[in-house]
Amino acid sequence: MSASRLAFVRKVWQSFIDAKGLETTILSGATIKSADAGTITAGFKVQRHQLNRMGGLHGGVLAACVDTFGSMALSSKGLYSTGVSTDLSVSYLRGSKEGDDISVVARVDAQGRNLGYTSVDIFNSQTGKLLAQGRHTKFIAPALTDERNVDLGQ
Repeated sequence: MSASRLAFVRKVWQSFIDAKGLETTILSGATIKSADAGTITAGFKVQRHQLNRMGGLHGGVLAACVDTFGSMALSSKGLYSTGVSTDLSVSYLRGSKEGDDISVVARVDAQGRNLGYTSVDIFNSQTGKLLAQGRHTKFIAPALTDERNVDLGQ
């Protein structure tokens, strides 16, 4: 893991937070832990506002993890603007509750001139059990020419 790659991914993550959009509300408290070329890890503690009415971690939060952290995986390859979603799917395997520590591993599976494909695994950090798996496709053609992109020496 290079310090400059991690710093860049954290800069992109901060731009999501600074925009005061969905990520600020849904994924508040999440942090980027590590970044390698095409892979990032992130984590957060489940908070009350992330629960469904039955007291479990809301599936929408997990879908937001697939979307957002899949984008962060693309940023680990030097993309500042990470494109727009064209497809997203999530398989929910286990539940989680308030106070649980969540770990996210997001990877770029393939990247071309138009599309980027990511996969995201979401775990309970305490048990190591897989909570959800997601796939995310993004249209990245315009993002490839963003002047804020950096060469991280893939």
